[in-house]
Amino acid sequence: MAPGAARSVVLPAVGDMRSAYFTFTGGCSDTTRVIRARALYVGTRSIVWEDSANTLQSAADSALAGYYRRLGLIFDADQYDAVKRHFADPLLRDAQTDADGRVHMIFTQRLNSTGAAAYVTSCDQYPSSSARGSNFGEVFYGFVPTVSGSNLGTTATPDGWFNFMARTVVHEVKHIASMASRVANAAPQLEQSWLEEGTARHAEEVWVRESLHK
Repeated sequence: MAPGAARSVVLPAVGDMRSAYFTFTGGCSDTTRVIRARALYVGTRSIVWEDSANTLQSAADSALAGYYRRLGLIFDADQYDAVKRHFADPLLRDAQTDADGRVHMIFTQRLNSTGAAAYVTSCDQYPSSSARGSNFGEVFYGFVPTVSGSNLGTTATPDGWFNFMARTVVHEVKHIASMASRVANAAPQLEQSWLEEGTARHAEEVWVRESLHK
């Protein structure tokens, strides 16, 4: 394809299945662990995916289904703009990656046993020719609730999980924005971890202040 040529990108429909690599501990060359995920929400700036191997599936829990959709709606409505306005555009390199104009949120129970609530990886900024385990796009991966019911005191239930995950989304997407900016500008390294975590916390605060406590 010639430089600058437009690509024809087919967005998934709700219910479509796609595969993604899970590289949390295996590094950018790990292609041994594959997530089969179902699209639950396809919005203007985000696509929400659910690992088909999760114990608690949204198809069996209407509350969870609603919370997945709300995460996408909230991101489209104000979180994307908050990150772009105050930090950088998480979709800065979208034309060079998957060119679909969306941040992908993959929710998988594989993270539940790792001690991490969510993560992003610089692997996904690079094509599979240089990072075999890359999903080559703007992606973050999040843990999931495991039991039905209501209990705001635990992330094991959909409502408690949603209260935690809503702010985690903007935190992780700020990391994507930082990585995209560094790669786009051919920086010799990514941001220092202590500063990156601090500014991601600030992204949470900015979103809460501007959108929840106007």
